[in-house]
Amino acid sequence: MSFIYLLVYSGLISLNIDFLFFKFEGGKIAGVPVGEMSFYTALAFFLSAVSTLFITIRSKHRLFENVSMVSSIVVISLGLFFLSGYFLGRSIIYVGSFIPMAINTATCFLLTGISTLLLMLSDEVTRLKSLKELNMAVPLYKKIWGGFALAFSAIIIISIVSFNNSLRYIGATEKIELKHKTLTEIEVIVSDIKDIALGTSGFVITGNDFFIAQYPTSAENVRSRLNSLRLLAGEDIFIRNYLDTLQILLEQRLKLDEQLITSGKENDGQALIISGNGEAIMDSIRSVIKKVENYEQAELKNLYQEKEFNFKSNIITFSTLILVVLTIISILYFLIKKELFVRQKAEEETRQLNVKLEAVNKELESFTYTVSHDLRAPVRHINGFLDILHKNISEKLDKENLRYFNLIKESTKDMGNLIDDLLTFSRTAKAELNKTKLNLNEAVHQVIQNIQHGLEGKNVEWITDELPEVYGDYTLIKVVLVNLISNAVKFTSKTANPVVTIGSQKYDKIHVIFIKDNGVGFNMNYYSKLFGVFQRLHDTGDFPGTGIGLATVKKIIEKHNGKVWAKSKEGEGATFFFSLPLY
Repeated sequence: MSFIYLLVYSGLISLNIDFLFFKFEGGKIAGVPVGEMSFYTALAFFLSAVSTLFITIRSKHRLFENVSMVSSIVVISLGLFFLSGYFLGRSIIYVGSFIPMAINTATCFLLTGISTLLLMLSDEVTRLKSLKELNMAVPLYKKIWGGFALAFSAIIIISIVSFNNSLRYIGATEKIELKHKTLTEIEVIVSDIKDIALGTSGFVITGNDFFIAQYPTSAENVRSRLNSLRLLAGEDIFIRNYLDTLQILLEQRLKLDEQLITSGKENDGQALIISGNGEAIMDSIRSVIKKVENYEQAELKNLYQEKEFNFKSNIITFSTLILVVLTIISILYFLIKKELFVRQKAEEETRQLNVKLEAVNKELESFTYTVSHDLRAPVRHINGFLDILHKNISEKLDKENLRYFNLIKESTKDMGNLIDDLLTFSRTAKAELNKTKLNLNEAVHQVIQNIQHGLEGKNVEWITDELPEVYGDYTLIKVVLVNLISNAVKFTSKTANPVVTIGSQKYDKIHVIFIKDNGVGFNMNYYSKLFGVFQRLHDTGDFPGTGIGLATVKKIIEKHNGKVWAKSKEGEGATFFFSLPLY
């Protein structure tokens, strides 16, 4: 429909489309036709349609996105242009044969253009939110806000300049109206004086009172109009001086007319007419009025030039406004697109690196599992043969050789434990989750019982809070509990009164489980190594272990989309936390 309007305005087709569906009597308000669509409105509708169409297919080609962007910017500029027009004075903006855009229409198009422009950046803005969390998007956000701030600053500055031009334009228009009124009043005064003079002469010549019947009224009108001229002149000293001279001459002429009327009644008026005094006064009046008219015409010429200059200045100002805003928004848009392109490229490279890293990790996991599995049997055989040798030759070995033999046996046992832990870690990475509703109280109770049996009479104070029901893989979560609770007991083995506390805290849609002990703790400066494979923060002589347990815990919790972390202070124990989703 908007395209048809544009064709009508271009003169290519002739169609009274405004009254195609509804017929009503047309009219005008302040010279603007009512019920007819503006050319600018049709253009904005057409560009909005183009922008909306191309934004839906922008993924097919970059050209579509650029066309949609440019169309949106033009729509924004049109809405802004006409809203500014209403703010500054519609008589300045709406010239020529085109119908102006309504203020509500201009507002709608401004919002439509902004919405479309923001929609084009919706995907990028969504990504920027995630980038901002990583402190990567701050420079880009500064560019966006800086660009819009610059655009709005340009709008404000140019609007102020245009507003001043508008005030001068309006002032010139008002002065022109006053000058025209002044010239009209002068013409009326001249006409009235001539009528008075002719009436007086007619009375003197004919003696007929008809010619002077309106004299008192006409004389009063002349004086009244002269006062009106003084008001119109305002503070113009030049005009006021002329008006003072004109008033003296008018009073002289009116006094002469009164003498003529009196003399006429006494049949003595023709002598006064013949004397030529009246004609001399009229010549002086005409001379003064001519000077006033010349002065006012010169002023009118200057005012028209000033009005035209201010009008052109406004056109140039608003054209500059549109150009500046278009330029700023275009530059801003392409800067954003360029930076986003760079970031997308970096993200793609990162994604490819992650894919390669995942592949390498899978290969390492597979390698670890294979090596561990293949080493397990030989190590068991070695351990078995060592047991046989111990039975057969232990009595034949001296004390030193027997110590060496026991060291070999212990090392083989440690190697077996390490291989078992590696297999557990590898199986954890490969295991498919079988999530169900878990009763943590029951699981913790079983783990504590199993650990308690191996303590050989050592007393540990257990403090267990009521734990929540969570959603996860029972077998894997139990591995987590075994590792963390076993560590708590192990690292309190040298504490006089060991205490292990197990509790939970609820946060939004997750539960945080914690295991706290009063053992030796660890130095938080080495926290980054805590959950790594084969990473240990204590000597194996003091606290035995393979350094794989916490890495296994981390792997399991991450498979449950949770997090694991710890807090500690050397000599004051440690607290390990892990989060799980609510059931």
